[in-house]
Amino acid sequence: MFLFSGSGKTTLLNTLTSRTDNEALESVGDIRVNGVAVGKGIRNISGYVTQDDLFMATMPVKEHLMFRVFKCFQ
Repeated sequence: MFLFSGSGKTTLLNTLTSRTDNEALESVGDIRVNGVAVGKGIRNISGYVTQDDLFMATMPVKEHLMFRVFKCFQ
Protein backbone atom coordinates (compact mmCIF):
# COMPACT_ATOMS: atom_id res chain seq x y z
CA MET A 1 0.00 0.00 0.00
CA PHE A 2 1.28 3.44 -0.87
CA LEU A 3 -0.60 5.88 1.34
CA PHE A 4 0.26 8.82 3.49
CA SER A 5 1.51 8.55 7.06
CA GLY A 6 -1.33 8.44 9.56
CA SER A 7 -3.94 7.25 7.07
CA GLY A 8 -4.79 4.10 9.04
CA LYS A 9 -2.95 1.39 7.09
CA THR A 10 -1.71 -0.41 10.19
CA THR A 11 -5.09 -0.07 11.91
CA LEU A 12 -6.79 -1.64 8.89
CA LEU A 13 -4.34 -4.55 8.75
CA ASN A 14 -4.56 -5.09 12.53
CA THR A 15 -8.37 -5.11 12.34
CA LEU A 16 -8.44 -7.60 9.47
CA THR A 17 -6.14 -9.98 11.32
CA SER A 18 -7.84 -9.52 14.71
CA ARG A 19 -4.73 -7.96 16.27
CA THR A 20 -6.73 -5.09 17.77
CA ASP A 21 -7.86 -4.48 21.32
CA ASN A 22 -11.62 -5.05 21.02
CA GLU A 23 -12.30 -2.67 23.90
CA ALA A 24 -10.44 0.19 22.18
CA LEU A 25 -11.76 -0.36 18.65
CA GLU A 26 -15.08 -1.81 17.57
CA SER A 27 -15.35 -3.27 14.09
CA VAL A 28 -18.42 -4.65 12.36
CA GLY A 29 -18.71 -6.46 9.05
CA ASP A 30 -17.48 -9.40 7.03
CA ILE A 31 -13.99 -10.22 5.85
CA ARG A 32 -14.20 -11.49 2.28
CA VAL A 33 -11.62 -12.65 -0.25
CA ASN A 34 -12.86 -12.70 -3.86
CA GLY A 35 -16.42 -12.54 -2.52
CA VAL A 36 -16.03 -15.53 -0.19
CA ALA A 37 -16.46 -14.88 3.53
CA VAL A 38 -13.33 -15.99 5.37
CA GLY A 39 -13.79 -14.26 8.73
CA LYS A 40 -10.98 -14.90 11.17
CA GLY A 41 -9.70 -17.58 8.78
CA ILE A 42 -7.93 -14.71 7.01
CA ARG A 43 -5.02 -15.50 9.32
CA ASN A 44 -4.68 -18.93 7.66
CA ILE A 45 -4.27 -17.53 4.15
CA SER A 46 -2.50 -14.21 4.66
CA GLY A 47 -0.25 -12.31 6.99
CA TYR A 48 2.03 -9.35 7.41
CA VAL A 49 5.11 -8.41 9.34
CA THR A 50 5.11 -5.16 11.23
CA GLN A 51 7.76 -2.63 10.34
CA ASP A 52 9.91 -1.57 13.24
CA ASP A 53 12.15 1.35 12.44
CA LEU A 54 15.18 1.59 14.64
CA PHE A 55 17.13 4.83 14.63
CA MET A 56 20.36 5.23 16.49
CA ALA A 57 20.36 8.65 18.12
CA THR A 58 24.16 8.78 18.17
CA MET A 59 24.53 8.39 14.38
CA PRO A 60 24.35 11.29 11.93
CA VAL A 61 21.59 10.93 9.30
CA LYS A 62 23.97 10.13 6.43
CA GLU A 63 25.80 7.46 8.43
CA HIS A 64 22.51 5.89 9.50
CA LEU A 65 21.26 5.72 5.89
CA MET A 66 24.52 4.17 4.70
CA PHE A 67 24.33 1.59 7.50
CA ARG A 68 20.78 0.64 6.45
CA VAL A 69 21.75 0.36 2.77
CA PHE A 70 24.73 -1.87 3.47
CA LYS A 71 22.63 -4.02 5.82
CA CYS A 72 20.06 -4.60 3.05
CA PHE A 73 22.70 -5.98 0.68
CA GLN A 74 24.34 -8.42 3.10
